[in-house]
Amino acid sequence: MATMMNLSDLINEANGTNKTAEENAKQEARENVADLDNDLQAAVNKIIDLPGINIEICGKWVWVSGDTRAVKNELKTAGFFWARKKQMWYYRKAEDRRWYKGKSATMEHIRDKYGSEELKTA
Repeated sequence: MATMMNLSDLINEANGTNKTAEENAKQEARENVADLDNDLQAAVNKIIDLPGINIEICGKWVWVSGDTRAVKNELKTAGFFWARKKQMWYYRKAEDRRWYKGKSATMEHIRDKYGSEELKTA
């Protein structure tokens, strides 16, 4: 005879599943961070637990999107800068700065040229 689960048991089970998936995603993101250059690794570690953000690596730059308005002070403190035209935050070492004459590069162009790896999605 099968037992019926009550509503609170179903909710607790669903929350446990979601929490486990979220914990697995955070662990996977931390493992991917370990493969980065030391400076990028330090920058990402400062923000990896911020809620509602997406973290993407393109070449030697870290790009952050998502609900960043709520965590903008933390991003600034971690050394990230706001890219107004892309509506995203970025981090890069000073020697990795790029200059574009005239039109700035789009994120699609950057992803095509340098590749892209998502470390965390909100």
